[in-house]
Amino acid sequence: MVRPCRLGLLLILAMLLSACGAGRSARAQALDDEDEVEGPAMQQDFFIDESTFDSWVFGNSRNATNARARLDSMLELKLAELDRVARLTEAQKKKLELASRGDIKRFFDQVAVKRQTFDLVRRDRQKFGMFYQEIQPLQQALQRGLFGDGSLFAKTVKKSLDDGQAVAFDALNAQRRQFQRQARLGRLLVTLDHSVGLDQDQRQRLTKLIVEETRSPIRPSSYDLYCVLIQLAQLPEDRIKPIFHDSQWLAIHQLLAQSKAYKQIMRREGVLPGESPDEPWAVAIDPEAPKSASDGKKSD
Repeated sequence: MVRPCRLGLLLILAMLLSACGAGRSARAQALDDEDEVEGPAMQQDFFIDESTFDSWVFGNSRNATNARARLDSMLELKLAELDRVARLTEAQKKKLELASRGDIKRFFDQVAVKRQTFDLVRRDRQKFGMFYQEIQPLQQALQRGLFGDGSLFAKTVKKSLDDGQAVAFDALNAQRRQFQRQARLGRLLVTLDHSVGLDQDQRQRLTKLIVEETRSPIRPSSYDLYCVLIQLAQLPEDRIKPIFHDSQWLAIHQLLAQSKAYKQIMRREGVLPGESPDEPWAVAIDPEAPKSASDGKKSD
């Protein structure tokens, strides 16, 4: 027979064990709850400031206000230039300004739509990683200019100008494109000159090769050099290598190989020329300028 005092001790012990078990269960549940909220808590730490969107879309303009002011200035200059060569009537000026304002409005409407999307994904790391690709067309449009082929401005120019004005306008555009290509070719040669040190004969031969065997990038970009190099890399080596000394060729050969890694990027950016001969370099720059300090020095 169990004594009453002993029975009481057993009951107390059972109650304590039960309480301990309940305490452990409560603590375990609390830990489980903490594990469940850890993911959202970490997700909340990811945050992209709104200024990032502006810097991506507007580049050096930094924000929409500056970008709009820059576009207004570009429009004013473009209309003044067109008026100078085509002698626009007041009615034509109004039509062209209205069309160009439509191009600007369309661009900023697209920016507003993407800004709304940005606000939805700026706290979501996974979704934000895919969002950047969506704003690249806006970047490219601003870099190319809003008043080029396909714009309301360009379409209105074709419809509004008479035959004589159209001839003058086409001549102006051709002259501008030629000047731009010439300047870009000059910058490419300066870059290569600084990299390997070209003498006068090498500049002449390299310029001739580029003009005859490559096409100008579709539009100016930071990939101009690689656009040319990737085309040169497709030529037989014996067309390029004889231009350079042995030590120079090592550096040039490395640049040609590196250019291939940018092919898909350049296609995505819309700067890599195709097979069409629509945009030849047309006119080579003076191969004697600029000269490198290494002129006349032979590399081993």
